[in-house]
Amino acid sequence: MLPSLSNQSTIWIFQANRILNPKEIEFINSKLALFIPEWAAHGTKLKAEFEVLKNLFVLIGVDENQATASGCSKDALNKEILGIGAELGVDFFDRLKIAYVNENNEIVLADMATFKTLIQKDIVRQNTFVYNNLVSTKEDLINHWEVQLKDSWHANLMPIL
Repeated sequence: MLPSLSNQSTIWIFQANRILNPKEIEFINSKLALFIPEWAAHGTKLKAEFEVLKNLFVLIGVDENQATASGCSKDALNKEILGIGAELGVDFFDRLKIAYVNENNEIVLADMATFKTLIQKDIVRQNTFVYNNLVSTKEDLINHWEVQLKDSWHANLMPIL
């Protein structure tokens, strides 16, 4: 993941509100291939990289040892992702959708209420893998992004036993 960036690089994860098809991924790649090399903070180009993973997640990383992403540069990134989403009819900013791996080893999206119901029905369990999109560095992405529910913030949704 993001092979040219250091493990201390800052990352952002934009999760689509539905699974993306190959043409949509190609479109995202083409748009970000133009945006990322020109992305700058106060006139200084950022050492950045992007990747679309699992037909659902757009990862953006910045090595801030070279130049720090400013508020304006973050706004530009959000605007770019919003624009891509608008063209595809995809919401990359729906923070209430939870991605998890079901018993068939498929990634599934559920809204927060449905996810809680799945926990109550014992369909989603403590060892169910979830995606913790709150990670903020490449190192955390590698070690704490795809984790068991019990090891993520999602554990707060589990009933106290």
